[in-house]
Amino acid sequence: FFFKQKTAYEIKECDWSSDVCSSDLGTPTVRRGDQVSLGRALGVGLCQTLAIVPGVSRSGATIVGGMAMGLDRAAAAEFSFFVAIPTMSAAFAHALLELQGGVRPEFVAEVAVGFVAAFLASLLVVQPFLAFVRRAGFAVFAWYRIVLGLGLLAAVAAGLG
Repeated sequence: FFFKQKTAYEIKECDWSSDVCSSDLGTPTVRRGDQVSLGRALGVGLCQTLAIVPGVSRSGATIVGGMAMGLDRAAAAEFSFFVAIPTMSAAFAHALLELQGGVRPEFVAEVAVGFVAAFLASLLVVQPFLAFVRRAGFAVFAWYRIVLGLGLLAAVAAGLG
């Protein structure tokens, strides 16, 4: 019931590489990340769980999932940023728990610097990235991963890795 644009069978049978390269997963009905309904958000969250599989990008899974759920390219990318917040917060909390109370002052300073740097980077990058996605789509990212993957396979086959 989460899939409004395509049935579960259509999603299973579609050619994901061509869909990502063409950025065409149906007619989008959601144009902004903050307009995502609860049902669609749960569907995107389920897609995010695919990132448990080694080599699957969390952002890629949520963006493709968002597009399958009826979000346009920019809304899917924007919502992927939103969905990252609880995921990254949980990962940070887990890392803190693993320290078992042995937090050094240097660690706190490192985390503070990292937080500020990430915040400033997001201020500089997110809006231009979303504008690029609105204009050009995801094809360049899909082809980049395909070419890089083939290059890595060739390097391993040549004994370089």
